[in-house]
Amino acid sequence: MKTLHISLVVLALFSITTLQAKPNAFDLQSPGDKKVIHDYEPTFKWKDAGKDLVDHYELWVNGKKLAETKKNEYPKSKAIHNGETTWHVVAVGKDGKKIESNKKFTFTKQSILTTRWGEQVDPENVHQEYPRPQLVRDSWQNLNGYWDYSLEPLEVTKAPKSFDKQILVPFPLEAGLSGVMTTLGYTNNIWYSRTFEVPKKWKKDRIILNFEAVDYQTTVWVNGKKVGEHEGGYDPFSFDITDALKRRGEQKLVVKVVDPTRSGTQPFGKQVSREWAIKIHSIFTATSGIWLTVWMEPVPENHIQKLRMVPDIDKGTLTVTPVCAGDKGTVELVAKEGDKIVAKANGKPGEKITLTIKEPRLWSPITPYLYNLEATLKDGGSKEDVVNSYFGMRKISIEQVDGIAKMFLNNDELFMQEPLDQGFWPDGIHTHPSDEALRWDVEFTKYMGYNGTRKHIKVEPRRWYYWTDKLGLLVQQDMVSPGRDEFKKDKSKRPAQQFENDLRATIDNLYSVPSIYVWCIFNEGWGQHDTPRYTKLVRELDPQRLTQEFSGWSDHKGGDIVDNHDYGPNPKSPKPEPNRAVMIGEYGARGMNVEGHRTWPSRMWSGMADNYYKMTENYLHMLSCVAKQKEINKISGAVYSVLTDEEGENCGLVTYDREVFKVDPAKVIQPSKDLWFKPSEFKYDSIDVPEKAAPGEVFNVTVKATNKDGKTAMGVIDVLVDGEKVKSDESWVPTGGSQIIDVPIAISKIGKHEIKVGNQTAKITVTEGPGVIDFAGWKGEKTKDIVDYVNILRVKYPFPEKGTAVKEAPFEGSWTSPSYEIGKNVEFASLEYYTRIVDGEEVIAVVTTDSGKSDEIKLKNGRGELPVKVKGEKAQIKLILKTDNQKMHAPEVMELKLKFE
Repeated sequence: MKTLHISLVVLALFSITTLQAKPNAFDLQSPGDKKVIHDYEPTFKWKDAGKDLVDHYELWVNGKKLAETKKNEYPKSKAIHNGETTWHVVAVGKDGKKIESNKKFTFTKQSILTTRWGEQVDPENVHQEYPRPQLVRDSWQNLNGYWDYSLEPLEVTKAPKSFDKQILVPFPLEAGLSGVMTTLGYTNNIWYSRTFEVPKKWKKDRIILNFEAVDYQTTVWVNGKKVGEHEGGYDPFSFDITDALKRRGEQKLVVKVVDPTRSGTQPFGKQVSREWAIKIHSIFTATSGIWLTVWMEPVPENHIQKLRMVPDIDKGTLTVTPVCAGDKGTVELVAKEGDKIVAKANGKPGEKITLTIKEPRLWSPITPYLYNLEATLKDGGSKEDVVNSYFGMRKISIEQVDGIAKMFLNNDELFMQEPLDQGFWPDGIHTHPSDEALRWDVEFTKYMGYNGTRKHIKVEPRRWYYWTDKLGLLVQQDMVSPGRDEFKKDKSKRPAQQFENDLRATIDNLYSVPSIYVWCIFNEGWGQHDTPRYTKLVRELDPQRLTQEFSGWSDHKGGDIVDNHDYGPNPKSPKPEPNRAVMIGEYGARGMNVEGHRTWPSRMWSGMADNYYKMTENYLHMLSCVAKQKEINKISGAVYSVLTDEEGENCGLVTYDREVFKVDPAKVIQPSKDLWFKPSEFKYDSIDVPEKAAPGEVFNVTVKATNKDGKTAMGVIDVLVDGEKVKSDESWVPTGGSQIIDVPIAISKIGKHEIKVGNQTAKITVTEGPGVIDFAGWKGEKTKDIVDYVNILRVKYPFPEKGTAVKEAPFEGSWTSPSYEIGKNVEFASLEYYTRIVDGEEVIAVVTTDSGKSDEIKLKNGRGELPVKVKGEKAQIKLILKTDNQKMHAPEVMELKLKFE
């Protein structure tokens, strides 16, 4: 009986367990339903379905099983891309029975901030600009767009069999614009894959595959054949893939990238893991993998690889060393002013070839004149290769003034007024959303009264330097810093060798850029080592520029510049020296939070302002301290920290998304400019203009200006048309010398006109017929202010004074241009525009002529062209702004042109 009793108890327990084996109903917890999240690696959580009943859980995302786990959470998922994600969980009982969560949840993952340019990114046409402006060929193919990718453990050395996710190249893995927005981590590789076809017309050429930048160690296969490896996170590199190509059809490209960032020994600048970026105020989210354009081009077997250019304004020469594959034949060089040939020379590949430039037009931040250069490689009389480039004639030097070392540009003293520009973007991290965005940063810097910028421990894409060359902005170029602890972690020579390799690559890559005036080797002691040797090395690699051995501290008494970092309320500089120019290397960091325009709360900034007016006051005080040090210690420059907000740093002059001014431009631009722009009065020896021009056609007023008695090389050239001033152009004419200057203008009024500069006059006829009215400089109805459509200011001040309305400029109601004469029986063909319109705004254009007016034309955001159906002899245009929001704006490039036939 006793045995029977025990058996019955066991049977009863077994029956109860069997009945309860199915997991309980359960709910999902986070991320919640239809919420926007900004987590790079979201953690999924759900309620327990019964600890004793559940064997494991299945996490399902967008219809696919993502993972299995014993816990009721799945932490830090790297598999969640930007966009909409629907997820649910299945609890699996110990006997295999399953129950789904009570419902499915949906959330959207996206960047915390997106720039106006990021909003307009088109995956089919991303970064389509030619990426190598100083070595241009006509034929090339862009490989940006969607690529397949996979994250794999470091030990995986062969390409995965399947790539089940997509990423938008060239944005890095961490960027919202990549469509992924996750971190690589220290234990993974990133593998990329895509197919491409080689154009049939390239079949006789060698095919070069180019990467503008990949961070950090890259291995490349084409059709399963390894074509090359590269180490370095900021320099462009190339592989000849011809021998790996199939004769026709689809070709397969596979790329593996290893990027340990701070767990390795490579230079990484301000990059850090996402978790640390959030915790520490002054370092930012890392960039992993491909982060600049990938492209390919056809070249002959013997071709030009590089042009190393050194200008000498004292001798009036440009020395070019062409680096060629094959080293055979002759290189012919032709220098041009526009299309006009000014110099020719030829020589052998690898040898120095000298061009004589008579009366050279000098490059400066005021007159950034660029010559065109054509290089042709010939072998036996036939053309092998042709490339186009550009150069600027300028000289950087240190000279003594009253026993004190000062910086000189083109043999004239120049004070460097710079911001600290770190080159990060909220939606692209290291990668700019578009070429327009790159240009905007340069234009904004100049707009704020600066003549240079310190590119802080980052190397930009070559197109950024193209814009600093073309628009005129001197560059203090930092090397990308290694970390403070890399040399402690690794006692081998590896960290030092990586830093030197990257330093050499940076100088080699940017050697011919006119706007770079100094190489800065170390910042604030980060990974600083062997300083005297590096100072000597940089001078040997590039004797045409200045060398700065450090910025901040750890002075070894070498180099051409000495500076300090003073973030106190009244920054001071080092004492003047006879052989090294003195700068305030960093100062400022006056902070202000602007809600809705930052990525996370900021920390520990001194001089925090709680409103726009206090921020402006703080910045003006900083500028006054610089002016005082310029007087007392005869400093040659200063670097304000920083240009834009970045992640945890909220001390920019504009927010991270480049949308909100944090200082009043009307109050701060002139004091900034007064630090360096001291005009002299020029005299004029000659003037030249075309005989004829179409209405609205831009042409150059070319003058020869002389600066015999001036104390500086700077001045203002006023151009008058029929007695009325139409243009005031800042110009650079060397003291004691002369210079040819082009001042571009346009005249819309038909007929004969007199153009006058100083005591020099010239005649031009504006003909009747097809033309364009460029409404750049029209006046408002309510004020006499000129609205400049090159750098138009549309700002709603973020913190208006109590009891006052939010200010707007210049769109306050409506604005009407002057009346322009355009001839009889002219039919308007189109209105071209480029504008920035945000939610809640409408911009309406109305074109009026003598015979009537057009319908109201609603302008869209961005670039556009609209037909206009009116005729007449005179025309004017009216813009009307309608708005019901309180959003804020930063300055934007805008255009408004009326083209007619």
